Amino acid sequence: MIKYKECSCEEHYWEEIVVNKDENYQTKTVVYFHCSHCGIDFRIEDFETGKRLL
Repeated sequence: MIKYKECSCEEHYWEEIVVNKDENYQTKTVVYFHCSHCGIDFRIEDFETGKRLL
């Protein structure tokens, strides 16, 4: 099972993207849970704490 996937797109479109020093989140390291087919970030979380940011 893929973590946080909410769309019906095939699994190979699903990405977990880690961004170090993301400018959008006060230079924190964050994880984007993203579908490249939909183009939607279904969840963004702080890498260190796992706290949901979006």
